[in-house]
Amino acid sequence: MTTSVDPSAAYPSAGKAWWAVALLCVAAIISYSDRQVMSLVVDPIRHDLGISDVQIGLLLGTAFAAIYGVAGIPLGYLADRMSRRNLIAVGMIGIGSAVVIGGALLHGIDAGLVAGTRLGQLPPWRAVLVLIGMPGLVLFAVVAMAAFVDNAIAAWSPALLIRNFHLDPGHIGVTLGLVFMIGGAVGMMTGGLLSDRAQRRFGWSGRVYVCLAASLLVMPTLLPLISTDVTMISTSILAVFFASAWITSSGLAAILDWVPNRRRGLATSISFFFNVAVGLGVGPAAVALTARYFADPAKSLAPSMLLVTAAGYVIAASGAVAALYLVRRQSNVAARGVA
Repeated sequence: MTTSVDPSAAYPSAGKAWWAVALLCVAAIISYSDRQVMSLVVDPIRHDLGISDVQIGLLLGTAFAAIYGVAGIPLGYLADRMSRRNLIAVGMIGIGSAVVIGGALLHGIDAGLVAGTRLGQLPPWRAVLVLIGMPGLVLFAVVAMAAFVDNAIAAWSPALLIRNFHLDPGHIGVTLGLVFMIGGAVGMMTGGLLSDRAQRRFGWSGRVYVCLAASLLVMPTLLPLISTDVTMISTSILAVFFASAWITSSGLAAILDWVPNRRRGLATSISFFFNVAVGLGVGPAAVALTARYFADPAKSLAPSMLLVTAAGYVIAASGAVAALYLVRRQSNVAARGVA
């Protein structure tokens, strides 16, 4: 089902639209950069605090996800009811203020600041889930698995290169930063363009085909994660972020095509909630938990990353197949009803 768009609606010029895209990209880069800094100093943090890799995984992912994921739902609700431009502006001002205050009062931040966050918007939750239907719900899982893979790799790839190759954290930060940026940015752009072409040819299912293709084609590129060559590992990480970006751009576009326009803000926030809850909340910890089952903990990080990443893409591919099946089944039921 594709939501129709009112042709009389006023849209900004292409120049203004791309300017907005550029500003949002810069904001996203800054946001993700400050979060990934901790991944470069995993071992010093673990040593100083006397904690395990599992606890590091929870710190890198679950602790952040608990706040980030919950806040997205009420913000998505507001995005459907007020100016999205103003909401973004307020959010960016708030983030900037928080950074300044946090730097000045490093030891004075009270954890109760987020105690007033409201998550219990049950009527909008239920309404949008009914409107989305089962194919859309399955796609939430598909996109969330891409986030699961990305966060698992992003959290532990610096530690992998430091432990196995004794590389300088500064050098690793620059190298992996470029890998993450190129893989993610190019993947998003090409995935979005390919998704649009597939949608024009195959309808809504075309976007899901792109998700399925990315999940399957990336599988062979995961094996170099256990390589002894830094270039091979970096190439594999690049392929992972490229494929996950395809899944994210195509999957989110399919979700937004499935819901009415006035529910797209909430649908996006629900998708982000699952991305954070599953991707950031579980991904980093899953690698550490898997590593505990290997005989040699010192050499278990690479195979653990391989297993967790492969499992994520298998689930994503299975979800894409399930979404296609459900759409076809709904179409058949509708056709029989008309007949």
